[in-house]
Formats: sequence, structure tokens, C-alpha cells
Amino acid sequence: MKIGVNLRRAALNYGAKALAAVLERGGQRLRRASNRLTTHALTREYFKAIPFTLSGMLEGRSPEDFGPRGGTAFISAPGCHEIIDKFLEGSGLRRTPIELKRFRNGESYARIQGSVRNKTVVFFQDFKSENINNDLIETLLAIDAAKRASAEKVVLVCPELPYLKDLPGTQNHKVDYFKLILNLLFKAAQLDQLRVGNIVLSRDRSLLFLQDKVFSRDVAPTMISWSAHFDLAKVKKAEDLVFMMGRHYRENAARIIDALVNKHGIKGQIFDLKFVNDIGSQKINCNCEREIDFLGKTVYIFQSCNTGRINDDLVETLLMVYTAKKRGANKIVLVMPYLPYNRQERKAQTREAISAKLVANALVESAGANQMITLDLHAPATQGFVDIPFQHVTAFQLVAGLVKSKIKRFDAATGGWLGQNPVPFSPDAGRAKVARKLGQTAIGPGFDFGIVDKYRPQPGEAKVAAVVGDVHARDVLFIDDIADSVTTLLTGIEAVHERGASRVYVAMIHGVFSDVTIPFFDKGGERIETAFKEYDNILRFLKNKKKNVEDYVKWEKKAFTVNALIRLQAHPYVAGIIFTDSLKIPEKNIIDRERIKMISIADLLAMVCSKIITGQSLQDYQYEGQ
Repeated sequence: MKIGVNLRRAALNYGAKALAAVLERGGQRLRRASNRLTTHALTREYFKAIPFTLSGMLEGRSPEDFGPRGGTAFISAPGCHEIIDKFLEGSGLRRTPIELKRFRNGESYARIQGSVRNKTVVFFQDFKSENINNDLIETLLAIDAAKRASAEKVVLVCPELPYLKDLPGTQNHKVDYFKLILNLLFKAAQLDQLRVGNIVLSRDRSLLFLQDKVFSRDVAPTMISWSAHFDLAKVKKAEDLVFMMGRHYRENAARIIDALVNKHGIKGQIFDLKFVNDIGSQKINCNCEREIDFLGKTVYIFQSCNTGRINDDLVETLLMVYTAKKRGANKIVLVMPYLPYNRQERKAQTREAISAKLVANALVESAGANQMITLDLHAPATQGFVDIPFQHVTAFQLVAGLVKSKIKRFDAATGGWLGQNPVPFSPDAGRAKVARKLGQTAIGPGFDFGIVDKYRPQPGEAKVAAVVGDVHARDVLFIDDIADSVTTLLTGIEAVHERGASRVYVAMIHGVFSDVTIPFFDKGGERIETAFKEYDNILRFLKNKKKNVEDYVKWEKKAFTVNALIRLQAHPYVAGIIFTDSLKIPEKNIIDRERIKMISIADLLAMVCSKIITGQSLQDYQYEGQ
């Protein structure tokens, strides 16, 4: 009798597991088939008449074909200005200007410079530059800027799109990266209509989008979720966990994975998609020869967007997340210590894109991330841009712990880092709470802290209004979340030194350290004495370290360009520099190693990941409004 009961129970369990497997695999295949139907229909139609050019697409057309006169705004990417001006010639219409630029660290920016309220905005792009990743991100930002400027409708006109012409048999085609591009345009940026070559695709009227919504976003997820109900007894194994890492964050990611394995006993497979870039366009291709199958697995993706190649690393991240999603991953956790575009979380001027929101939408809604882990956001409210678990972790305790250990080890006779009574300082009013908390954590009762109060007489220029706090004959430690150009820090350093500070140290979480162009003369032609002084300091520092000046300093007309980390190391008043390895810092820029302390975040992120995997609380590691 008991044997019969056990046999029936085993049969039911086996049947439930079999049904769960059928539902899970069936749901994944239905999703892939639905997506493939969308892109296959488009590419088949597109290949009937290639190649296309932007001028060829506009031949025989008039501006009225895109919308009524007075109700349509024509905007073009920089490489298309001449073609669009010729297209509008004789019509009495003019191209609406747009500001598309890249900041020092490589982030893009978009702002439409004319009213488009209640108009149809037609944006022209050819994707012919030397870097289509920059073209793609700037196109998304331009569409977002138009939508936020109250455009009634936004249309993208282009002769081709990234991954549209991928050939069958390639990994790009198998994973269907072209569908990711469509997701980015229509989901993340909320594009209304796409005209690419001979294809016209509208978000609100396309039957392709309707079937994709029904099968890919409704039916398939329901089947996959029901599979979990029939397989409740499933035990997670090491092979159920997959680790992926970005190409330019590989060394740091390897340290995190090593800590997970050796310190927390969490093992998983490491999978490499073997991305390579096209030489002419920097298009990222997947050259993985292994069969890509993540069905039912949890995938952890480790990536950071590094200075100078932020858009390339961002597109690579989107491709990794999307590949995991399309190949059946049950859960995708994106571990990105430095979240790009986080400082563009609001509109500072009218008709700007809110880039941080767009990037969040791209990673979650378009690519498919289920959870995100990041470190010390410049704008913590960015967490609210997505409706998924978002772990905002802080590395503040790592910095405070290092500072505390340096204070304890200080010996007045032999010297060393930081005296017995240092003053934590904020370079501006916005980080005052952090300076106060650093004093509480690293120094203890009776600490002092200070603030440099600045004002901006004009954009790009900062002057000190007051220094709040006693610095005379004391060491000063500046604390900030991000160091980019370090101009703000240098202004504060000069101010406290003038007021009698002994030595000055700087600490930050994210060392962005962009290349900075410093003019020798102001707009009126007057000499900027501080620039000449800084230039002399940098030359003296590099020569003392026996470095070739031309490898670090670039001359331009009436200006010079140098990396921000070199600026800090060359400054005569800076005694020490602290930052984490949340970003990859070029080895050649780390010259004075005695004055630089780089803190590894590998153990911190490994601890956070292990607690998520094992279902433990993260209260001690979360950022809580410092």
C-alpha cells in the first residue's frame, strides 16, 4: 500500500516536472518565434530593394509628405544637415536646430533648439559615422527630447539601422539583435513611426506589433510563470547560475566572481559572448561559437561604462542583457557599479532629453533586466525610474574604513597619511551630509567638518564665496561621490590652502577622470593666470616622474588638454587621493602610486550578490540618504 502511494507521488512529481519543462520551453520558443516573425517580415521586405541612401529615400518627395506645413518640424543628425537643407530648399521651411554633443566623459546630450509643441517631429539619421553606438544613443536621446518637448508625433527616417542587415546563420541574427533596436526605439524612446528604407512601421497601427504584444509579452510570459508552479521542488544548482562580464570590466568582474566562489561558496558558469567590433563602424558583433542556452537560469552580468567609451559599453550591456533574455534566462541581474547618464536625471533646460530615464527604460523595458545593483548614484531618485528591484549600494563604509585606519596609524615622528585631527570637507553644499557622516564614522565624537560655499557667475565658472570651518594648521579631507573634471575639487583645495590648511586629501567613490581642456585665455583675450600656473605644475610633475610630457598633455590653440587624475597628482597641495575601482582607470594615468589609494569593491559586490542569491537582507549595505 505504502509502495503504491510512493509510486503515485513519484509519478505525479515526474508529470509536474515534465509539464513545467514543456511550458517553460514552449513559452520561450513562442516568444522567440513571435519576435522572429516581426523582424523576418521587416528584413525580407527591406532586402527587396537595398541599398538605400537618405537622399534616395527623399527623391521625388516633398516636405508635405511628412506632415502639414506649419505643423511639422524637420530635425537632422549632424551628418545629414546638407541633405535635409537641400530637401527643404524652395519650400520656405527651415530645419529646426538640435544640439547633439558628447561630454568630456563620453556621455551624449540632446536638446532641441526650437519649439516643437503639438508638431510632428521628423528626425533624419543615416548611421554612417565612425561609431554607430554613438549614433544610436544620440538618436534615442533626440527622440526622447522631442517627446518631452510635447511633440505630437515623432518620426525617424533613416536608410538603415544597426543589425538590420545581419545575415542568417550569424549569432547576431540568431539572437535577433535587430529586435532589440526596435525595442529601444519604440519602447525606451517611445518613437511613433519608423521609416527605414522601404519600410514604414507605426507603433499604434502595426499588426506586427500587435501580435508581438499578444504572444511575446502576454501569452509567453504566462506560460513561463505557470511552469514555476508545476516545478516548485526544483533545487538550484551551480549550473543554474551564469556569470557574464563586459570586455572592458573583465578584470574587476573576475575579482567579484572569485570572491563569490572562494569566500561565499557560490559557484556558477562563466559565459563569454566573444564580442568584437567592426573596424569601420564600431558595431558590436557576437562571435560566440558555443550554443547559447540560458533556459531557466539566473544570469549575473557585470559591467561598468568607462570614461571615453560610455556609449560603446552601454550598447554592449544592452546586447548582453538581451541575449540572456532571448536565450531563456529566468532572471537577469545587472551589476553595474557606475550607472551611466545618472547626472542627467532631470531637464536643466527646456526641450532636453532626460537621459537617465531613457537609459533605465532601455536596460529594463527594452533589453529585459529583472534586477539592478549599482553603487552610490549621484541622483538617488533614479531608482524610481524602473519598476524592478533596484539595489542602491554604498561604498561609503569602505572609504570611511580606510580613512579611519590611516588616522590610527599616523605617527607624528615618522609622518604618514592624515594627522590626528583631520577635517572632513564638502566641496559644495550638496555633499555636506556626507562630510558630516565621514566625521562621525572615521573620526568620532568632537569632530569638525566644513563646506566650501561656491557660486557660478557664469556657466562653467565657479568661484568661492566662503569657507565654512576651521582649517588652520589641520589636514583637510574632501569627500565627493564623483570626480570628473576635478575643477570643483581644485577650487576647494586652493581655498582651504589659502586659509592655512596643512595637507589636503581627496576621496571619491567614482573616479570618472575625464580629459579636460583648459584655456590659457578668457573670452576677452585676457590671460588666465591659474591656467598657466597649473600647466607649469603639470610639466614639473611629469618631468620629475621621468614621463614623456607629450604622452599626457595635448596642445591646442590657446589651450591644453590633460586627464583629470593627472591634474590631481600634479597639484602641489594634494597629499593623497582615494577612489574605488568602480571604473577602469588607465594604468598610465596612475603615476604617483604612493599618493593614490584605490579601494577594491569586489568583496562588497560579492557580498551583496551572495545575499541576493541566498535570500538574505541587504539593510547594512543599502544607500540610505547620506
